[in-house]
Amino acid sequence: PDGSSALGSGGATGSDEDMAWALVMAHRQWGGRGSLSETYLSHAQRQIDRVWQYEVDHAQFGGMLIPGDEWRGQNVFNPSYFAPNQYRIFGQVSGNVAGFESVIERGYDIVFKSLNDVSRNRDNGLVPAWCDAEGSPVEAFPGAMTNYQTDSARLPFRLGQDFAYNGDIRAQKYLAKVTSFFAALGAEQIGDGYELSGAPAPDPRTAQPNPGSAVFVGCAAVGAQHDPRYQSFVDAAYARVRTGKLLARSRYYNQCWTVLSLLMLTGNLVEYPE
Repeated sequence: PDGSSALGSGGATGSDEDMAWALVMAHRQWGGRGSLSETYLSHAQRQIDRVWQYEVDHAQFGGMLIPGDEWRGQNVFNPSYFAPNQYRIFGQVSGNVAGFESVIERGYDIVFKSLNDVSRNRDNGLVPAWCDAEGSPVEAFPGAMTNYQTDSARLPFRLGQDFAYNGDIRAQKYLAKVTSFFAALGAEQIGDGYELSGAPAPDPRTAQPNPGSAVFVGCAAVGAQHDPRYQSFVDAAYARVRTGKLLARSRYYNQCWTVLSLLMLTGNLVEYPE
C-alpha cells in the first residue's frame, strides 16, 4: 500500500501486457496523466519496454514469449499469454514494429505446433496450458496442469481479438478448430477443463455442484464470433455468461472474464485508434 515496499517478485506476462495495452488505451482516449506523475503514454512505453526486455526470449528460443521475467533461459511457453493484437499496438507505440512482429510469428508457430497427432488435439484447438517451443506439453512447475484448463481457455479470446481487429487468417484458422469443438458440445454443456484429446477433465478443485466457468464459456463465444454460422452458439453462450453465475473455483478470475467477455461480445471492448 505504501507504493515502495515489494511484497514479492516475478511478473506474469499476461498481466504485464494487458496493463500496457490498457495504458495505451487510456492515452488514446483521454491523453494526459490522470493522477499519475507521468503520462499514460510514458507509463505504457516503459511497460512495453519491460515486456520486450524481460518477457521475450532473445537468445535460445527465437523470440519466444516467455511466461514472466523470472523465466528467462527456460523453454516454456504459455499459449494463453499470447496476445498478438497487443503486440501490434506495442510495435506502433515503441517503434519496435519488426521486433514485436517476430513475437507474433513465433507465437503463432508454437500454437499450431502444439496441435498435433501426439497430443490428439490436431483438429480441436485445445492447446496445453504449458508447452515448449516445439509445442510439446511441459510441467512448467511441480504440479502444473498441462491440459486445456483455466489458463488455456483464454486463447480463443486473445486470438478472437486478433481476428476481430486485424483479420489475421492464422487467428481464423485456429478459431475454426476450437469453435467447432465447443459448438458441437453446445454452450450449456461447456465445462471447466478438458484433456487435449477433448475428453472432459473437470477441475478437481471446483466445489460441487459446478456452476460453470465464465472463462471457458465467454472466451469460447468470443472466438466463435469469427464466423456468422455460429451466431446461435454465441447467443446461447452470451445468455449463460450474462447471468454472472459462472464462477467455478475462482470468483475473482471468472468475474474478470465475465466482464471482458461481455464487453467483447457486445462490441464494447473498444480499441481506440491513434
